[in-house]
Amino acid sequence: MPGWERIGQEEQAAVLRLFDRDTKGALVHKATVREFEQAFAASLGKTEAVAVSSGTAALKVALASLNLRPGDEVVTQAHTFVATVEAIVDVGLTPVIAEIDESLNMCPTSLRHKISPRTKAILPVHMLGVAAKMTEIVALASKARLAIVEDTSQACQGTYHGWKLGTLGEFGCFSFSYSKLITTGEGGMVVARDPLNLARARAYHDHGHDSHPSAPSRGQDTHARGGFNYRMGAIPAAIGLAQLAKAETTLKVQREHKAALKTALRGLKFREIRDPAGDIGDALCFFLDNEAHAQKVARKLFEVEGIALKNLPDALNWHSAENWGHLLGAQAQTLTKSGAILRKTVALQICYNWTPADIARVAAAVKGAL
Repeated sequence: MPGWERIGQEEQAAVLRLFDRDTKGALVHKATVREFEQAFAASLGKTEAVAVSSGTAALKVALASLNLRPGDEVVTQAHTFVATVEAIVDVGLTPVIAEIDESLNMCPTSLRHKISPRTKAILPVHMLGVAAKMTEIVALASKARLAIVEDTSQACQGTYHGWKLGTLGEFGCFSFSYSKLITTGEGGMVVARDPLNLARARAYHDHGHDSHPSAPSRGQDTHARGGFNYRMGAIPAAIGLAQLAKAETTLKVQREHKAALKTALRGLKFREIRDPAGDIGDALCFFLDNEAHAQKVARKLFEVEGIALKNLPDALNWHSAENWGHLLGAQAQTLTKSGAILRKTVALQICYNWTPADIARVAAAVKGAL
C-alpha cells in the first residue's frame, strides 16, 4: 500500500503550511485544490482535472456528466470493487456485467456479447495495477459509438503501451484512498478528453456551479444543471501534492519489488498482463488448481505467516459481482466463469517498505504454504 507507507514529513509540512498563510481560508482552499488538480492533470499529459471527495464520487460525477438517460446500460466487469456498480446504479443507469478472463480484467469477447442497442457506455476497470485490454475495448466502443469511462482507481500512473491509464476514454476516474499509490486519506480525481465534458463534471461536483469567469462572486455564479457536493478539501489536496511528488519513485520501487518476488516464485501460473511495462506493481497474482487450494494457502499465509493478501481470495464479497444480487438481481447468478477464476486466485500485496529480506521471507512463506 505505497501511498499510506509513504506518508511522512512532506505531507505534514504541506498541511501545516495551510494554517501559516496570511489569507482568507476560502482562498487557501481553492488555491490548494486547484494546484493539485493542475499538477495531477499534468502528470497525465492533461491540462485540467476535477478533484473530488472519493474514487466513488469520481465515477458518479463522470457518469452523471455523460448526459445519459435513466435505464441506459453501462457495461462493466465482474471483478471490481462494489463502488463501480454502485455508482452506475446511483445515477439511474443499468449495470450490465461482462465476464473477466485470466487478465483478471474485462474479457473483450464477453464485452462484445453484452453490448445491446440499450448500451451507451463501457466502464473497464484496471484492477490491481494492471491495464484492461484497451485495444479491443476501444475498438468495440468506437464501432458501437459508445463512451468509455475508465475506472483507474487501482492503477493510478499506470500505462498501456505508452498511454497513461485514465486518458484512453471520454473520462478517467481515480481514487486516492489509503491503499492507493497516491493517497489523500480519501479523495479522487476526474479527467476528460473533451473540455465540455470536464466542465459538466466540474459543475456537477459543485452543486451545478458553472464557475463562470464573468461572475462577480460565487454567490452570483450561473447554473445550467443540478449537481451535488463532491468537492475535495484543501487538506487532502495538500497531502495529494506531496504524494504526487513522490509518485515516480514509488512506482519504480513497487515495480522492482514485484519483479523480485515474481522471480523468486517462478514456476507459478501468473495472471495475464498485456503490457507488463505499464503495471504499477500493486499486487502479484497467481492461480491455483481450485478454490479449496487457494483458500487453504490464503489462510496459511495470513493466519500463520501474517502476510496480507490483496482482496483475493479473502475479500470477494466486495470484489466479485457474483455476490451482488442486492444490486444486480438474477444477473449476479450468471457470472460463474468470473467467480471460478477469482476464487482460485491468490493476490499478494506488494509493499513499498520491503527490504530484500522481506521479499525473501514472503517468497519462502508462499512456497511453504503451497
